[in-house]
Parts: sequence; C-alpha cells; structure tokens
Amino acid sequence: MHPEARIVKVGGRELAVEDSGPDSGYPILMHNGAGSRHLFPPAVRAGKRAGFRLIGYDRPGCGRSTPAPGRAVADCAADIRAIMAEHGISRLAAWGSSAGGPYA
Repeated sequence: MHPEARIVKVGGRELAVEDSGPDSGYPILMHNGAGSRHLFPPAVRAGKRAGFRLIGYDRPGCGRSTPAPGRAVADCAADIRAIMAEHGISRLAAWGSSAGGPYA
C-alpha cells in the first residue's frame, strides 16, 4: 500500500523517506505526528489530482531513520535540506499535522 522508503544520508545518519511522486508535482513535505512517514492514500490521491507531490519521512529515531541524540525541532532543517537535495527539489511547501506541526 505504501511505496518503499528511499534512504537519504545525512552525515552519518539515514532517513527513511516516502515520495508519492510524480516528479512534476509541486512538492509538499509532510511532517506527520507520532513519527510516521506514511502518507495516507486518500491524501496522496487528492494531492495528485491537485498537482502535488507529497513527501514524508521518519524523524530521527523513528521508524527506519537512525537516531540523532540531543536533537531539537530546529535540527530538522538539515534533514529537510538533505531530502530536497536527494530528490532534486529547490522549493517546497511544508505541512504539519499533530506532533508534526512544530516541525512544519
């Protein structure tokens, strides 16, 4: 049901990233609650119809992403830059739900 995670390297860590594609869709980085990268299939379908490309990732220490001890919310900026570089994205929008709100 969910696409296979793509591993993005950030320093000595790894982030598990889910990309709903298509590459031509305007990218929106999803910051979900409870450390889940999984994108909800109805949101992906609606996003694609609207021309969006939804991307989610496991925050450090969650799911398949390696921990970053002592990290703060603002530290996600380096992770986002790495995700953008790996996917060839120069601009994106951020969307946060629940505990992902502060990250967005």
